[in-house]
Amino acid sequence: MLTGRQPDVLHVDLNAVPRDFRFFIEKCTRRDPSERFASAGEALTTFRMFTVGTDVLDPPMEATEKLVAEWADATTDLQRRKIVHRLDEHLARNASEEELYFKVVPRLPDLLIDLYMDDLGTPFNTVLHTYDRHISGGLPFSYCDTVARFYSRLFDRADDLDMKRLILTRLIAMGASHNRWTVGEITGALLSKIRDISDAMMAAEVIDADPGHAQWFWDPWIKGKPLMRPLAEAFARVNRT
Repeated sequence: MLTGRQPDVLHVDLNAVPRDFRFFIEKCTRRDPSERFASAGEALTTFRMFTVGTDVLDPPMEATEKLVAEWADATTDLQRRKIVHRLDEHLARNASEEELYFKVVPRLPDLLIDLYMDDLGTPFNTVLHTYDRHISGGLPFSYCDTVARFYSRLFDRADDLDMKRLILTRLIAMGASHNRWTVGEITGALLSKIRDISDAMMAAEVIDADPGHAQWFWDPWIKGKPLMRPLAEAFARVNRT
């Protein structure tokens, strides 16, 4: 197709094919059909890689840091929004990169997170769930504090109950299982500031679902603080068990 000549069934001369396309043509014309592309869709996906450019890609961590730096240097809201969209696509492509999520996500600038949540609420929720899966299990003590501060920031900004439920579930399990006092202080302050009845009912459900860990927070971080009735009753149930 690219050379203008009908290929020999047994041999395809790739010398006349542009270098960038040689692998694609060679794979399409292999004698054994099982070694060719499995479908037209797979061939199209691969072909697009040859047509979008041949840039050398930075490792995921370095690419993320460059995007954040580019966002910080942007001078217009439109530029910042475009960069946040690129950041979201990058994080989605690298969802399995645990180190990337550990080091970058909780340290994203506050204003970038605000824009991310405003413009891409559902994708940001997906990124948060991915991050939360990465941090399940044992964590270094100091990193527990990083998670607690990050999740507290998000809780104050979030309108989504699912996101707030994830945040409280992780804080309660993490604080108690790691016996981390900073997490206790942050979580206690967060719970005592709840004044929305939906948030209070959701938080009470989280406490009821994990009473063993929730009880760890009662004294000294919850006891004596003003709580909405659903939360007060949930902790009363915890302390009766």
